[in-house]
Formats: sequence, structure tokens, C-alpha cells
Amino acid sequence: MQESLNLFEQTMANPLFFNIPVFLFLNKKDLFESLIRTKPITCCFPHYSGDNELRSCLDFIAQEYQKRLPPKRPLATVCLLAARVKKDVGYCFDEVKDVLLELHAKEIQKNKKALTKAEAKYAENGTNSKLQDGD
Repeated sequence: MQESLNLFEQTMANPLFFNIPVFLFLNKKDLFESLIRTKPITCCFPHYSGDNELRSCLDFIAQEYQKRLPPKRPLATVCLLAARVKKDVGYCFDEVKDVLLELHAKEIQKNKKALTKAEAKYAENGTNSKLQDGD
């Protein structure tokens, strides 16, 4: 876990990723839930002081990733899933899609307007310019 957190921190410090939204996928939540029943999360995070419930532990881990982001850089979203559960994958896909659509809503609207204008101009030119016989 510590290795993963360190790699995440190093990757997010790269200037190439400063303008890229971050999505954290915490996979294998079903296996993690089984594991924390027998081994407390404090074995990996001695400073953890919460209960040993799945949601509390996963929220804590998400916060640990958040701490490793550069200042003023929020996580776009955290997805908890068991990839073998089709419903979880669908939910996460929808969540990512919604966040990206929201982030780019203004740009999408601007491009839709430009497309509508172009289509209208094309339609106008297409109906007004008639081909002559022999063209």
C-alpha cells in the first residue's frame, strides 16, 4: 500500500498531469472487506484511529491518496469497486462519464453551437446551389 501511495505521489507531481482530472479506482473491495475482518488496517497505517468497517477504512485510504496530490489539486472522484461485479464497473464508468461531462460542459455547449451553425450553413448552401445539367 505504501509503495502504491508513493508511486501515485511521484506520478501526480509530474507537470504533465497538472491539468488532467484524477480518478482513483479502489478495486477488489470485496477482498479488502474480507481481509480487514482478520487483519486490521493499522498493520499498514499505524496512525489510523477509526473503526474497522469497510467504508471507514476505504475513506481513510482515499484521504491518504488525496494527501499525496499537489496542493489545490482535488480528486475528481473515488470509485470503489470489485471489477468482477459488472454492476460496480457500470457504476464507476457512469461516474467518470458524468464528472468529465460536467468538467467540460461549457466547451461541449460551445462546440454544439458551432456544429449547429455549420450544419445550418451547409444546409443553406446545399439548397441554394443547384447543379446545372452537365455539371
